[in-house]
Amino acid sequence: MAIDRIPQIEEAALNAWPAPRQMVYDGWLLRFTGGPSKRVNSTNVLYPSRLPLPEKIKYCEAVYAQAELPPLFRFLRHSAHRSWSNLCRRQDTTPLMKPMS
Repeated sequence: MAIDRIPQIEEAALNAWPAPRQMVYDGWLLRFTGGPSKRVNSTNVLYPSRLPLPEKIKYCEAVYAQAELPPLFRFLRHSAHRSWSNLCRRQDTTPLMKPMS
């Protein structure tokens, strides 16, 4: 499988089990349900971004705080956001889920 197809496959999987509330923010999919499942209460980093990562992380954290949910980020192992996990750890910020294939 070509690595460049992974985001489209993940997007299809996310669409197969949609959250009641979703929004797209600069290539990231924010999902909200309020239940215990992490997958439907997470920010899914799918596509490359134009905005600076620290700005995006803060925005997503604020959106989840407003929804009274803990912020959680999922990212593709082969994404353009490889430095992202290091950024989050340096800032002692939001938890990361295990990378998506």
